[in-house]
Amino acid sequence: MKKFLFLLSVLTVMGILHIISLQKISKLEAEISLKRNQLGEIQKEIERNTILYDEKADIEGIADEMQETENMHVPTSIEYFRINE
Repeated sequence: MKKFLFLLSVLTVMGILHIISLQKISKLEAEISLKRNQLGEIQKEIERNTILYDEKADIEGIADEMQETENMHVPTSIEYFRINE
């Protein structure tokens, strides 16, 4: 009888610990889901702001203006090292 009560109490404690751990895990998963949604919204906002910035910057227009007024040239590639022989 003592073994049965001991086994029953051990199983009860294990069941309670299992339920508590499942509750903690589900709360953490809910937080993760919320953070992922927030991250997705922030990434979309960054993409929108980047597009707006590119539209407002009009880099090609600035390059054309500098080439016309100041005779400056915007290179298509950058030479990092130049060796003169």
